Amino acid sequence: GFHHPLADVQRQRVVFDDGQEVQGPEQAPLGVIITDLTGAIEYANPKFCAMTGYTIDEVIGGIVARG
Repeated sequence: GFHHPLADVQRQRVVFDDGQEVQGPEQAPLGVIITDLTGAIEYANPKFCAMTGYTIDEVIGGIVARG
């Protein structure tokens, strides 16, 4: 079957400097986006959407501005 590389990212454990531990970017206390090499957004966690006011559907496929 098809395996998307982001599936592995979502299962990883993340430990922050303050010792807080979360299971992958879904639970991260900060906004997370993952882009491809062209800057197109392939993943955004719920905190990113809450911070920006955009929905997942509005974010995925969008291009990150380079500055």
